[in-house]
Amino acid sequence: MKKLISAAICLFVSFVAIAQDKSGAEAALTKFVEATKAYDTARMASSMHPEALQRFRAVIDAALHSGKADLARAELLPLFSVTTVEDFSKLSNVEMFKRLSDSVAKAAPQVIELMAKSEFEITNTVVTGDVADITYLMTITVEGEKVQQEIVQKLKPSNGQWMLLLPASAESTVATFESRYR
Repeated sequence: MKKLISAAICLFVSFVAIAQDKSGAEAALTKFVEATKAYDTARMASSMHPEALQRFRAVIDAALHSGKADLARAELLPLFSVTTVEDFSKLSNVEMFKRLSDSVAKAAPQVIELMAKSEFEITNTVVTGDVADITYLMTITVEGEKVQQEIVQKLKPSNGQWMLLLPASAESTVATFESRYR
């Protein structure tokens, strides 16, 4: 009986720990969503996991020093509001991501309005080890039509806080950059 009670306590504690991890990850995603709806690029960038930002930076750095460096510099440096590789190298990873997000807004200002009016609903959260997979439904209205997309966002703790890893769309951009600037 004592072993059964001990096992039940352990099981309860593990459920509580999972629930806390789950709610912390969901809170982090909600914070990011709120920043995205406001198109607050500083808050969006500060929600990104350092590993994600480093991965993105490594691809940009590789492109800027590749055999197609001239093409990469001409196409990529303006996205970060810099004119030289040296200026780019001075940007922190968070500032790099912020500037890229700012460039998206400048190139397609309608994105800001779409994001402001978008709706997000978390539909599932699974925490496995130190990674949370949060599935959410994003609904945007384009020309009067509601468009829904189901997205799985991975999060991982850094310094005690859940932070976002690169979403699939960013991984696709990374693959495009790697292919284009080899």
